[in-house]
Amino acid sequence: MSDAASAATAIREGRLDDAIATYEALADHGVVGASLAFDRGIAYALRARSGRGLAGDLGRSAHAFEEALRRDPHDSGARRALEEIRREIAKRDAQVTGKAEELASTPIARTILFSLPGNAWAGIAIAASLLFATALALRPRLAAGLRLAASTVAIVSVLVSVAASGLGIGGSVLRRHLREAVVVSTRAVATTDAGATLELDEGERVDVLEERASTTRIRNDKGEGWAPRDALRVLPAYRP
Repeated sequence: MSDAASAATAIREGRLDDAIATYEALADHGVVGASLAFDRGIAYALRARSGRGLAGDLGRSAHAFEEALRRDPHDSGARRALEEIRREIAKRDAQVTGKAEELASTPIARTILFSLPGNAWAGIAIAASLLFATALALRPRLAAGLRLAASTVAIVSVLVSVAASGLGIGGSVLRRHLREAVVVSTRAVATTDAGATLELDEGERVDVLEERASTTRIRNDKGEGWAPRDALRVLPAYRP
């Protein structure tokens, strides 16, 4: 039996510590994949709900589901599981603090850039360029009443081509340079250069700006600061 199969069996038998240890060992040895990340997230979530969970299990579950989505952006099961984990974290924190706070969502600009892969934006730009050329070629041959329509199509296609090209280039650059991590600690804080502290929410996704031996410089919607490195788990890069 493979290690992945034995870990799945351990989950079914309720041996969650064994399952998690196996999944983590596989990841340490470079054995990765969307299904493995998803199953690891399930194991952490079940342990957190079992009454025998460890601090940070929900954050580690969120990280695993995020990783599954990085490896397969169309995994609707991982997306639903991630949303459920984040609601669970928000509910737990509300019971402790008395305040219901949702984790910050992805910035709208980043959501738009990553809504399609780079080659899809390129395809849209090429299609719009071809439509522009076709409209210009046909315009002189059309009746007077249809020339305005051809001109409108040409203008719109140029705008679409320029926008798609810009989004494709911007998304490609961001995918290459952006590094993100998930907070896997229940009480993590980041210290700003001015000495102030930023509270980090378990399961929150943050930008990674710089890494040192024991600290990582991160950025979220509250600002920038240095957080303990072991309070974070870095995510794999976005797909090109």
